Amino acid sequence: MVTPLEPGVWGVLATPFTGSVLDLDEAGLSRLCEYYDTVGVTGLTALGVFGEAARLTAQERATVLEIVADTCGLPIVVGATSLTTRVVIEEARRAAEVAGDRVAGVMVQVNTAAPTALGDHLQAVHDATGLPIVVQDYPAVSGVVIRPEALVAALKGKPFCAAVKAESPPTAVAVHALASGLDVPVFGGLGGIGLNVLQGLRLAGADMIIGVDLNNDKKEWGERFGMTHFVNPKEVDGDIVPYLVNLTKRGADQIGGADYTFDCTGNVTVMRQALECSHRGWGQSIVIGVAGAGQEVSTRPFQLVTGRVWKGTAFGGARGRTDVPKIVDWYMAGKIQIDPMITHTLRLEDINKGFDLMHEGKSIRSVVVY
Repeated sequence: MVTPLEPGVWGVLATPFTGSVLDLDEAGLSRLCEYYDTVGVTGLTALGVFGEAARLTAQERATVLEIVADTCGLPIVVGATSLTTRVVIEEARRAAEVAGDRVAGVMVQVNTAAPTALGDHLQAVHDATGLPIVVQDYPAVSGVVIRPEALVAALKGKPFCAAVKAESPPTAVAVHALASGLDVPVFGGLGGIGLNVLQGLRLAGADMIIGVDLNNDKKEWGERFGMTHFVNPKEVDGDIVPYLVNLTKRGADQIGGADYTFDCTGNVTVMRQALECSHRGWGQSIVIGVAGAGQEVSTRPFQLVTGRVWKGTAFGGARGRTDVPKIVDWYMAGKIQIDPMITHTLRLEDINKGFDLMHEGKSIRSVVVY
């Protein structure tokens, strides 16, 4: 039985060098370890962050692990520098000899674009070491470019794979293929924008999609477009943020928080709440709603230095020339719904009624015929 990696924030321990010949900076490494030990991270990843460990000799790599093990009491995921199965196994075994049971897993690079061969490679490393595997997809170092679909196929039926450290250039195709199984709430506003966010999450394969709205009539709409859970903040006792964080606690992850949150309201208070209910360490909060002129958004710096990302988007990041035809194809194939969003058809002289319906929360999208 493989012991899963403890959920939480894992420090990225880049190997420091010094001098014109780039010698291993042992003093600097010790200070880094002491720092991570004091800020309360869950564990460390070492010898596999940016591929810099490939510059080290076997003895220097052992020295790095000795310093890490002696300086702090954190579990360690050890990176392997080789693409060859036999050498990776040897490196993992040497790491275990140096750091003992402090080695919580081994980070193995993608060494081929062929799913079956990659799966066999990972299986052999695990069988020989008994360690959980963190798969590192880093073509800048490995020289191997693998399609997201192939990486997903390689990892099927591999329960010992604890995580994927994806460092390929991010693309829409990659996100669609690798996002399956994420806990992805939509925070705020199940109007036209929010419902389309739901559709996008469903299309990406998210298995937990939380819609948040003050109007209970939107629950049925949200479920129609892919929502799995509905929350009305008026029906929650106390702060909505801890409520949503607790709602997303599942299995081994008892920290809670969403992998992605989306503000679709333009309300600056909701923007802050959306950020603060995203997962510590890797959560991303995307601002879609447009705030009023002159309004400002704020949060405590702690929310960001613990690993959350706060960013905005314009038109969903879509590129008109290339992405609009793709969206049309999705519509024609029935993958996304647009027609149900047109709740009212109005004559031009009734256009003000359309604004009234919108403000009352009774319409999603109205079409004016003239």
